[in-house]
Amino acid sequence: MFELQETYFYFVVFLSLFYTFYKIGLNKLSILIVLVFWSGLFAYVGTTIHNYYKIVVVIYALALFYKKIPVIYNKHDQYVNLIFILFSVSFWTSYTLQGGGIVTILSQYLYKYGFVFLLYHGFKDIVFNDSKREYLKKALIQVLLVQVGLSVFKILIFGFDIERNVGSMEYGSGAFAVVIPMAGLFLYWVGKHGRLTQKDWIIIGSFFIIAIASGKRAPVIIFPLITLLLVGFVISKSSPLRFIRYIPLIILLLYLGARITPTLNPEREVWGSFDLVHIVNYSLQYNFGTTEINAILQDDFIATGRGGSLFLLSQPERLGFNDAQDFLFGHGLYHVAVREGGRFTGSGEYYLDHQGLVGEAIRLFYSLGLFGLLFIFLMGWVLIKTIKNKKLRYVILIYFIWDFFMYYNHFVFANSSAVLVVFTCFYANTISLTKKKNKHSPSPNHKKLESPLSS
Repeated sequence: MFELQETYFYFVVFLSLFYTFYKIGLNKLSILIVLVFWSGLFAYVGTTIHNYYKIVVVIYALALFYKKIPVIYNKHDQYVNLIFILFSVSFWTSYTLQGGGIVTILSQYLYKYGFVFLLYHGFKDIVFNDSKREYLKKALIQVLLVQVGLSVFKILIFGFDIERNVGSMEYGSGAFAVVIPMAGLFLYWVGKHGRLTQKDWIIIGSFFIIAIASGKRAPVIIFPLITLLLVGFVISKSSPLRFIRYIPLIILLLYLGARITPTLNPEREVWGSFDLVHIVNYSLQYNFGTTEINAILQDDFIATGRGGSLFLLSQPERLGFNDAQDFLFGHGLYHVAVREGGRFTGSGEYYLDHQGLVGEAIRLFYSLGLFGLLFIFLMGWVLIKTIKNKKLRYVILIYFIWDFFMYYNHFVFANSSAVLVVFTCFYANTISLTKKKNKHSPSPNHKKLESPLSS
């Protein structure tokens, strides 16, 4: 029965591809966008097809953007280039030392990390290119709305019990359902300059459905909190009254999310009761293996889960590092990427003294060593640091850090989310540039041009 339902679902995913082209047009950029966001469809067809698809995406992106890589607009472009070069040296040194299938390694290097580098250079000119910027904004919002529609369809045929398959973006897993709603929130917020109508709030709320359709817990808590920060902290002219006005909306999102997500209510069922204590205790138990915060801080406490895995950063011997070479360059990415020992957890067949899930920071440390961990983190950090609006930058950095250490580092480095995040960073700078121009060239329309996000 499930296989038949899944066939129906991906038939609709296939049709949605043509609908999206109808809505956003057929051109070089739209082809790239659809290729990236319909990755799940190619994965559903088969592993071999999906591997060829990854190669095609990278080659196509390179063909579109390679001429822009040497063009330097500011110091951030230089930083991104330098860090990517250092990462590349570290990555290939690790491969030389540890070996593995070259096709798999190339796939990881080009599709997962190189693609973000290409996006950065491909989108950096939107600050000056009005038509490209506005087209991409409308196209990406349209794609997000298609993902919402597919998520609603998924709920209709599967209910709330199936985590895997996130819209057209991901097949066989549900990890993207955590980061895409957040990336969509940032994009839409910035795209509207922080000025949201009632319709805009409905659209933003609809992004939440992507997470709910896959039963994801983290967005239930994080999505409302980030929304509150955007309303009460980022907007330069926020008043206490404006902040208080949105608190009921934030509480409503948290309330509905907890009731719909079985693991976040005591009854463990859809539309269970709302219990804040249960939410807090479940989060602590899931991430650290205990509900007692004081216990986590004890020297003799053995933590589990993604939160507990962070302790391994200061205990490299528990990662099976025997010498400086292992510490700096890791055990190699290949056997982790192909899951030779099963899923990368403490219970798998890896040199890992830990119980339960681990965060992406630990997986990177284990496979690529300290250099790989450091340079990948810096790539994400420098990308977000390009945002001139300090308050917005801080909020996005907070989420990036959480995703990097406590989840799978998908926010910046999963292709579909990367497209949204990279575009958002440069679009935000367009607002700052507009304010700067207004200051130097005041006009009767000056107040209309200024955005509440421009500080």
